[in-house]
Amino acid sequence: MSSNKLYHEIFREFESAGTRKDKVAVLQKYGDKRLQDFLLFSMHPSVKFDITKLPDYKPSVIPEGLNYTNLAFEMDRLYIFIPEHPRYRVKLPERKEQEILHTMLESMHAEEAKLLMGCFKKNLPVKGLTPKIVKEAFPNLPL
Repeated sequence: MSSNKLYHEIFREFESAGTRKDKVAVLQKYGDKRLQDFLLFSMHPSVKFDITKLPDYKPSVIPEGLNYTNLAFEMDRLYIFIPEHPRYRVKLPERKEQEILHTMLESMHAEEAKLLMGCFKKNLPVKGLTPKIVKEAFPNLPL
């Protein structure tokens, strides 16, 4: 199912869900292919990002929903940083890589940018979100 919610809004709802069953239900409710890929990229130990260094960036001050881009949209481009991804072609020059990352991070809502940084670091800032609960919500996800 596709959603108009930003990922940080989904994860805020996840964190406020009372029981484990409720948390699983939140993930399933919004768990389209892109969100599942995001969770997979964030949690699977074999998914490695080929990023020379994470850029410094200025978090956006634009209100929720009005940013140029968001995580759901950018999921279609993250393959350029994952050498094992079928669509990956070549390591980007460091300057180009930094330019793309910097633009992504500054163009999305500040909370979305935090999630993307957490994805790159394999440490999402979402209380209670573990590979075990993600696997419970999406049994076919190879975690």
